[in-house]
Amino acid sequence: MAHYQLVLRHDSPINIPSTDFAVYDETGEFITVISVWEGDSTFNLFVPASPVDRRYSLCDIFQYPACCIEFTLPAVSCDSLAVKTVSLPMPDVRLYPYPLTDLLWIDVAGDGSYGYRIGSATGGMVASGIIDRRPVSVDMSSLPAGIYMVGVWQGNTPLGYRRVVKVR
Repeated sequence: MAHYQLVLRHDSPINIPSTDFAVYDETGEFITVISVWEGDSTFNLFVPASPVDRRYSLCDIFQYPACCIEFTLPAVSCDSLAVKTVSLPMPDVRLYPYPLTDLLWIDVAGDGSYGYRIGSATGGMVASGIIDRRPVSVDMSSLPAGIYMVGVWQGNTPLGYRRVVKVR
């Protein structure tokens, strides 16, 4: 196995609480899932050694349609370590506080009309609305503690999905 140190760098100036990326090889075979938190993240990635460069995909698993970033890992032998930096384009969407208790604030950079959808861990939609001012607050006080997915849209285009945790 070849050992790569994969550095994921956010392009956005706004820190995103978290997201998960699936790594696939050039044949589409699943390799692993990487959880990315605020700022840059470094991971060890072990893949079969190859005498030629190989292409991989890094796909945001909470965005539909999937947002995938293609990258190439250079040829490496079994006994060497290679470092690869991959930039992650992140939408300028900020969700806070993290974790939340009663109110979720959604802030979107830029002009235009945006919408949001909030789903429960079981897949049901628990809230939706229009972001007509920046930031907008969403009252989640009546919802039980748990993990929720927040999707932000501009028209029919999803900007991304992020998970939030409600603690009470």
